[in-house]
Amino acid sequence: MTNSKFEDNGKSYEVIRPPKTLHKNVKGANPTRIDFSAIKAAEKALEELSKDFDNWMDDEIKTLIETRDEMMREGVTRETIRTLFQAAHDIRGQAATLGYPRAGAAAKSLCALLEADFDITDTPFEAIDSHVDAIRALFAEHGKPDSERIAGILIEALQQMTEGFLAEQGRKASNG
Repeated sequence: MTNSKFEDNGKSYEVIRPPKTLHKNVKGANPTRIDFSAIKAAEKALEELSKDFDNWMDDEIKTLIETRDEMMREGVTRETIRTLFQAAHDIRGQAATLGYPRAGAAAKSLCALLEADFDITDTPFEAIDSHVDAIRALFAEHGKPDSERIAGILIEALQQMTEGFLAEQGRKASNG
């Protein structure tokens, strides 16, 4: 397992690349040549690192919330969209690996909204607000009773909102 540390715009980051459950990847291999103690040690190390996963998700969600709040106060700008997109993009890419696939699906919908080929400052704030609140809720409610059913309904609604907005933007562009 390799971790990378780097700095960007004065912030320090650590990229954690956890493997999937390693013992599942060695099925069918010759057991006399496999060092299962190394696999168990790697899985233990991953378990220790997993304590930081919640902190990482919490930090990304705080960025989403703070940026959304800034948009509410000062309006949507290219810079706030860029910051929002980066946090959503990171969640989209890592949430499933870290155990939060539903938050990743909501982040994917937000990224689709923010990646669209039109003036991004035309993005309705309500759509951004709904996505940020959904990602926060999906993270907070993860694993609670009935959360999977509710998450499915919420994600479907977000995806329909995003698809509807993008379709409308496409119609405006073709008629413009």
